[in-house]
Amino acid sequence: MPRAVLLALAALLTCAGPAGAASSSAQKQPAAEVKALVKMKGGPPGAIAVVERGAQRSVARAGFGNLRTRAPMRTTDEMRMASTAKAFSGAVALSLVDKGVLSLSDTIGQRLPALPAAWASVTLAQALQHTSGLPDFSRSKGWQAAVGKNPRAPILPHARLLDFVASDPLVFASGSEFQYDNSDNIVVALMAEAATGQTTTPCSRPRSTHPLGWTTRPFPTASACMRHTSTATT
Repeated sequence: MPRAVLLALAALLTCAGPAGAASSSAQKQPAAEVKALVKMKGGPPGAIAVVERGAQRSVARAGFGNLRTRAPMRTTDEMRMASTAKAFSGAVALSLVDKGVLSLSDTIGQRLPALPAAWASVTLAQALQHTSGLPDFSRSKGWQAAVGKNPRAPILPHARLLDFVASDPLVFASGSEFQYDNSDNIVVALMAEAATGQTTTPCSRPRSTHPLGWTTRPFPTASACMRHTSTATT
């Protein structure tokens, strides 16, 4: 293998209150949990957690960031965010709702009229709650075949992912059931983009990644992977 596989958990825990308020046992807890994660059966070879308590920032780590070189996990390592990006899309959308730029009752038909008319009544709230009934692009044979053919291919833009199920109706009536759905996450991001006129990356930076001290691209494009670099110090 020309390049060792990096499998890591990156967690940011933000605690309110002054740094001195945390007990010594509480300070040791993240380190113990990170070590336990790496030691557990089927766990990742390396894990790192950046912990903030007020103005104090510390790092807990265990295992390796590179199995070939046995290099330790570092706060400057880059990693694919993968599904972690969904939390950022949701945070951005809810921030826009708080500012009155978006509403939880906004529908696909209002914000994303180019998407299929059969999906028009789905609201932002339903997409966030996974009660939309949207067909899941990641379950489509077309998507699975594309990924199976070339897993390392650049990630498609958000709207293109929905093309795999654009001809499909709702799986169930919106609001009537819960079903985790990757299409929901895409719709949330697209609604945020439509409301701000910005792509997800610059839209998210002042609301999520800048406060965390992350300096590089957090979301995917057709030419870049989802990556982040934390500026936390040890």
